[in-house]
Amino acid sequence: MASDRSVDVHVHWLSAEEGVRTVALVKSRWPALSRFPEQHDHWPDGSWTVVVEFEPVTVGDVPTRGTARFLMPDAPHAWLYSGQRFGLYQGLRKVADVDVASE
Repeated sequence: MASDRSVDVHVHWLSAEEGVRTVALVKSRWPALSRFPEQHDHWPDGSWTVVVEFEPVTVGDVPTRGTARFLMPDAPHAWLYSGQRFGLYQGLRKVADVDVASE
């Protein structure tokens, strides 16, 4: 069962120079492995899947606006607080930084 608590976010996709996405994202719901500062050295073990939802976009310099939520109801929802920054990963490769927007 998925979590219903979502927060507004700004997704900052890493650049082509950093070896990441350069194409349009056509999926409006994207589950990804996350990395939070609260995890310290417990990564990737103990990681949580975050589902990011947004309108289809072309990755560029402008952050993508959307929402984010944990996939699982028993996830540490307190980590999704205003001002938090966490990473999104495809496997072990970082693809974006995510800022939780102010409420």
